[in-house]
Amino acid sequence: MGNALFIVWRESIEAMLVIGILHGWLAADGNLTVGEGRRAKRWLYGGVVAGLALAGGLALVLLGIQT
Repeated sequence: MGNALFIVWRESIEAMLVIGILHGWLAADGNLTVGEGRRAKRWLYGGVVAGLALAGGLALVLLGIQT
C-alpha cells in the first residue's frame, strides 16, 4: 500500500507542476489578448476538472470490480 501511495503522490506533484507551468505560460504570454487568456485558462481549468472527474470515476469502477 505504501508503494502505491508514493506513486500516486509523485504523479500528483508532477501533474500540479505541469498545470502550474501551463498557467504561468498563459499568464505571461504577450501574444494573447485579455479575452483569449481568460478563455485559455478556462480550458485549462476545465481539463483539470475533467481529469479529476475521470480519475475519480475510474477509482470507483476499480473499487466496484474489486469487491
